[in-house]
Amino acid sequence: MSIVVCAIPRQSILSARTSSLQRYYEPESAADIIMHLTACLLHELRLGEESEFYGWLQMIPRETVLLPTLWAEASVGGEDGRRALEWLEGTEALKQLERKDGEGLSLVSPAT
Repeated sequence: MSIVVCAIPRQSILSARTSSLQRYYEPESAADIIMHLTACLLHELRLGEESEFYGWLQMIPRETVLLPTLWAEASVGGEDGRRALEWLEGTEALKQLERKDGEGLSLVSPAT
């Protein structure tokens, strides 16, 4: 048995197909898909109140949202970032961040 918690109408979802910047093509890679969706998002933001997604786009944060990979960087995360990173101690999330750091893919070091 399944329970519907939330239903979102398709026309409310911003995608390459629903954007007013429609372009039909066969993407060659995931990067192509991401770049096209990024262009669609920027286009809809540029349209402002004329965009069908205007109400939804107003919910996008305008300030920088710190990602966990930057929490340990004092110049970016500061004291709040260091304390937030402590909350990840012993979690799978911290293990993943440490693994990426070991591979040179992250800026995070374990909280001390």
